[in-house]
Amino acid sequence: HAASNAEVELDISGVAPGITVSADRRAFRQMVMNLVTNGIKFTESGGRVSIGAERVADAIHVIVSDTGIGIDSEDISRILEPFQQAKNCIERKASGAGLGLAIVKEIIQRHGGEIDIQSQIGVGTTVRLIFPQDIASGTASTS
Repeated sequence: HAASNAEVELDISGVAPGITVSADRRAFRQMVMNLVTNGIKFTESGGRVSIGAERVADAIHVIVSDTGIGIDSEDISRILEPFQQAKNCIERKASGAGLGLAIVKEIIQRHGGEIDIQSQIGVGTTVRLIFPQDIASGTASTS
């Protein structure tokens, strides 16, 4: 509903066949929802938020991308800490406590993975949740 209300397209077609992630279901859902919510919040009407997953080398990447306002490279490490927001977020007067990405970082690390954020001001942001892959089963594993 949030995407529809914001007039932002939500695209979930980017999941490669055969991708599975072994993770706590509630925690996984929380991470993805936090990323999608941020994408919608910082994408103007007519923009797009995409969700995908792919196998890359020895990991499974869950990817949330948006065509939003972007994040200055100076802000990326800071916004992964609790109660921090990007400068352009404050200028846009987006609501929130600045906990979403800090929570995602903590959860993915507890799953033995990492978070990678690539962004460009005025172009958008791509966040990758990187789950280590269990070679024997071909699925991402938890630790």
